[in-house]
Amino acid sequence: YQSGHKLYSLQDLGETAPLARLACPQSPNPKRVLLLSGCYSGALKEVLRHGVWQVEGVELDFWSGKLATASLAEEDGRALQDPRVRLYNDDPRRFVRSCQKRYDLIWLQAPEPTTLAANRCYTLEFFQEVQKILEPGGVFVLGPLTAQGAYADPWILRRNGVLLRTLQACFPKSQVTAGSSCLFFATSGNSLCLERKVLAERLKERGLPFADFFSAIDPE
Repeated sequence: YQSGHKLYSLQDLGETAPLARLACPQSPNPKRVLLLSGCYSGALKEVLRHGVWQVEGVELDFWSGKLATASLAEEDGRALQDPRVRLYNDDPRRFVRSCQKRYDLIWLQAPEPTTLAANRCYTLEFFQEVQKILEPGGVFVLGPLTAQGAYADPWILRRNGVLLRTLQACFPKSQVTAGSSCLFFATSGNSLCLERKVLAERLKERGLPFADFFSAIDPE
């Protein structure tokens, strides 16, 4: 937990794989990936399966990372030791603002935007900074965030609507999934797709099995 909000569960029981196999195929060629939080959630090992050259991860809290590392499953621990991986302890917004590199895929898995600290990663200004360090056609992934499906609290619906409109103000193309939780996608390219058949084909091209993507975001 961070600031009273859940970051991830240890050990990963398979919830992350479907999310990663929905997020990563949005980029046609994710060679350089930036993870903003979520490095210990199980996402790292999944991202590495997509033929990436380098994954950089940013975690705010050094000590929560130390605690998480001690409790990781063996496969997640090996992912941290992969030579393609480099982790930083830094504030995600500060890292993005000062970054001189460009990425094919940036995935933000910050806590829900319910505190001043977390909200800084959900603003128009931050999304503009993210856009600057994406390669042309690169993809920004945000979430998962609470959506609650057909029984969503009106406040949740308004919040998610504001997030989508804010992304649309920065990126030519933005989409959001439906379900109990949701993922947001934004890009200046043409690669975004939520069709099962197309995503399954993209995974097949990368030698990965089909994943039931939408059961991860709508388990009901």
